[in-house]
Amino acid sequence: MSATIIEGTGGDRIAVQEHGFPIVCSTWVGSPSVRAVEEYFRWLDGMLARVQREGGALVNITDGGLAGVPGADVRRLIAEKTKELDPARASRGFHSISVIESPLIRGVMNALAWLHGDMKNDIVSSRREAIENAIAWLRATGTTAPADVLRALTPRPISAR
Repeated sequence: MSATIIEGTGGDRIAVQEHGFPIVCSTWVGSPSVRAVEEYFRWLDGMLARVQREGGALVNITDGGLAGVPGADVRRLIAEKTKELDPARASRGFHSISVIESPLIRGVMNALAWLHGDMKNDIVSSRREAIENAIAWLRATGTTAPADVLRALTPRPISAR
């Protein structure tokens, strides 16, 4: 259950896991800083480049269960960087799944997606559900996930301090 830790500037961190490739997972801890978000999207760009080189598809799972509320500057940066992913999504070789444990927040996010029609990712309640959905999505694209990916990625590789 190895992970690379991206350290932010305010005690925040993001644990990124690529050993389940083509399913990759990030666990966000604390209120994300600009530095952590920039490093995270550099890492994700590297994963997309790998898919482009090797073929197949990529599922990015973002676990926000330990995350804090980002500031306005970080929310803007996340929105900009997420919009830059649109060409990858349009190619049908990239899919995003967010883990939001709170039923209230998950409901709000689903309502916003329904109202705006521009939500670019699935929202689920657990890492296990996210990984199961990722496996099914990959299967539909003709890409195979590693046999042990559910066992390997289900536990969080990091905890809140």
